[in-house]
Amino acid sequence: MKKVALIALLLASTSPAHADKLDDSFPEIQGTWCYLRQDGATTTYARTDPTTKKRCSKTGKVEWITIDNVATFSGSEYSCLAKEGGDFRKVGRHMMFKFDYRCSGEGYKWRKVVSFLIDADGNLRVGIDKK
Repeated sequence: MKKVALIALLLASTSPAHADKLDDSFPEIQGTWCYLRQDGATTTYARTDPTTKKRCSKTGKVEWITIDNVATFSGSEYSCLAKEGGDFRKVGRHMMFKFDYRCSGEGYKWRKVVSFLIDADGNLRVGIDKK
């Protein structure tokens, strides 16, 4: 009986919750992030510009993304608007967010599902699911 209760507790603690926006609960993911590296399907961004060691800004020479309080994000030549709601879950000590986006840029439109995770180093890891 204890095993069943423990399994139920684990499943409940890892199931995704629904979020309409990131505003008050998860401010750590909001802001401007500078490109750091690419690891397969995951791109890592940092709060500081790796070339200047200063806070990341849209005016630097490094590729950047900005995430606002409604989970909209943009880069230098595109913007992506989250469809209504999204999922978030705790992964270890970190929060992971997953949203379905409609994007546009340079005359094109596309959809993609994007996951955001703050890693142990405080960097933003962005993974794009194929859609």
